[in-house]
Amino acid sequence: MDRATTIRNIAYGQLMLPLSLAALPVGIYLVPMYAIELGVTLTQLGLVMMIARIFDVLTDPLIGYLSDKEHPILGSYYFWLGAGTVVMLSGIYFLFLPGEIWGTSYVFLWLIVFYLGWTMIFIPYLSWGTRIADSYASRSSLAGMREFFNFLGMLITASIPVVVTYLANDDANQNSRNVAALGTSAMITLPLSILVLFFAMPRASAAGVDNPSDPQQGFMARMSVILTDAPFRKLLTAVLIIGIGSGMWNSTIILFLTYWAKLKTQAPTLIFIYLLFACVGTCVWVRLSKSISKHGAMVVAGFGTALGATGLYFAEPGQFWEYAAVYGFMGVMAPSIQILVTSIIADLVEIDARNTGIERAGLFFSFWSLFKKAADAIGIGVALNTLAWLGFRTEGVNSETGLQALMAFVVIAPQLMIVLGVLVVRNFPINASVTELAAIPGDDLVPRSDAKTG
Repeated sequence: MDRATTIRNIAYGQLMLPLSLAALPVGIYLVPMYAIELGVTLTQLGLVMMIARIFDVLTDPLIGYLSDKEHPILGSYYFWLGAGTVVMLSGIYFLFLPGEIWGTSYVFLWLIVFYLGWTMIFIPYLSWGTRIADSYASRSSLAGMREFFNFLGMLITASIPVVVTYLANDDANQNSRNVAALGTSAMITLPLSILVLFFAMPRASAAGVDNPSDPQQGFMARMSVILTDAPFRKLLTAVLIIGIGSGMWNSTIILFLTYWAKLKTQAPTLIFIYLLFACVGTCVWVRLSKSISKHGAMVVAGFGTALGATGLYFAEPGQFWEYAAVYGFMGVMAPSIQILVTSIIADLVEIDARNTGIERAGLFFSFWSLFKKAADAIGIGVALNTLAWLGFRTEGVNSETGLQALMAFVVIAPQLMIVLGVLVVRNFPINASVTELAAIPGDDLVPRSDAKTG
């Protein structure tokens, strides 16, 4: 990449840093905080988190559709990112800094607000990326930069609990202190990052041809066209399977480190190591996707992740450096799926726009986000409720059955799902030569509209 392209990619990708400051605590730290320190049961948490995620079934496609429209307000990426910031900041404040009144309904309400704000920012933000990178390789580079900042933000997120734990020098209310510090950091950095993006990037909006008489312009018509795209359906199937495994992993990993590995105090440090290696891993997967294809790299990533996770079973409880070695390897694997899947979707958006003359980036990414969130909800719900049913508890002494169930939802079940998911795309039909033609072989080409500005 030349210098100008690198600067452009950095200006675009840096928004993921504050977004990840908010996202990581929701996926990892909120469950221990509300379950261990605030008394909400695992069953209640699993249910409300699953329902809140399913709420996005309604919001994701709608926001994707509206942000695709050529409209002076709704078609502006600036509008969606600005409004989404206000909504998301409200969710962060009340969810991360609960006052005297809280409970299951409280968690549910502010999870809904948080996820709505996230969607209002994230879907148009991903769509904006399709207007920036215009080739198979450049889309991988842009996705890699975006994920680098994502994991850099997570790395900063992981370092904050380490500092907070060191300064507090005790374990009392550790998760609550961590979540409060992370929420405050996100509320400060998100508005600043949005301003950097707005000033550094050229003003842009969706490039679709908004012709009401076109039968493909309606909401249901656009959705049906996208869902008849065979490669996209195959990719969504893989996203669903992999996402269920990721949801299981994310919702149980802190519990695993606390109750199985006996490393509660060192857990933030292990996560820091994981994310440090993930930042390095972004370069690995961008290069590999250009060498062997994006779907080929996904297969490598899936099997590599499963192989690395077996090390958690053989590591001795209490042995920090054994777990650190495994976490370093798993960290390199971590950014692979997100980089490769979002880059493949950008390729599909390009092909779809060339074939139809209609810009549907928002809907493409909204369906990916919808499937990813639904899978996450299923994974969280299944893991937490099954653990509770099998007798695992966050208070008192756990039975051997409860501990073995916890191990299964970290080492076995998530990795099986990830391997099954990547096998779905092992013969994916989209590669560099296809995207250079901007059409699936046999389809007619339609010139793509230029991005409008203003």
